[in-house]
Amino acid sequence: MNIREVMRRLIKYVIMVLVVAFACFTLVKTSMTNFEIILIALISGMIYNILDLMSPSIDLKIDKTCGI
Repeated sequence: MNIREVMRRLIKYVIMVLVVAFACFTLVKTSMTNFEIILIALISGMIYNILDLMSPSIDLKIDKTCGI
């Protein structure tokens, strides 16, 4: 993996964590502590990272004769 790919993935994960943290901060009606918001955002970033690493290994075979 080259440095460009690493930077692209890192930026993608940071944006994901920031979006989830912002959503937790603004959408939840009960007050949450900053620690809880950080934990939720980091866990979602880790899950997204795992899915991003695993999904390229899923090989979808599409039959060209089915007319799709």
